[in-house]
Amino acid sequence: MVPSFSIKLSLYLKFLEIELRFHICYHISMVITVDTNIVFQGLYSNKGASNMILRLIRNEQVRLALSVPVFLEYHEVLKRPSTLTKTGLSEKHINAVLDLIAYVGYKYQIDYLYRPNFSDESDNKFVELALASNSVYLITTNTKHFTVKNELSLHPVMVVTPGQFIRIWRFENE
Repeated sequence: MVPSFSIKLSLYLKFLEIELRFHICYHISMVITVDTNIVFQGLYSNKGASNMILRLIRNEQVRLALSVPVFLEYHEVLKRPSTLTKTGLSEKHINAVLDLIAYVGYKYQIDYLYRPNFSDESDNKFVELALASNSVYLITTNTKHFTVKNELSLHPVMVVTPGQFIRIWRFENE
C-alpha cells in the first residue's frame, strides 16, 4: 500500500520540526569553559564582555562546563574578603551566584589528567574540563597562561578573551 499524500506531508512536516529543534538546540548548547577571572570580572563590573558572558550563562544561551575542581576554585576566589570588598557584594550575594552556577552549569567528571606544562599549573583544571566537556571555547583574560613555547596547544578548544568570545557569539547568534 502506498502512503497517501497527507501522510507523506505529515511525515515531512514532522521531519522539519525535528530538524528545526536540532538546529535551535545546537545554537543554545554551545559549551564553554570559563576561567575564574571571567567570573570575578563579570561580578566586578556590570559592563563589559565578562558580565555579558555571565548573563549568557544565566539565561542559558550558552552551556557552562563545570567540574568539581573548577567550582571549588570559583568558590574559593569569590569568597575571599578581597573579592567581596572589590565587587561590593555580600557573602549572601556570592552564595546566590555560586548557587546559580551550580544549577545552570553542566557537570563533567574529569577522568584523565592533562598536563601540558603551562606556566601556571593551576590552569590545568580548566584545560581538563574544556577537553572533557568538548568545550568550543575556553574563555580567559590570561591567554598567555595557556601557551607552551608561545603556542596555544589546545586544539580543538579555542582559547579566547571575553571580548573575542562576545564578538564570535554575536556574529553567530544576532
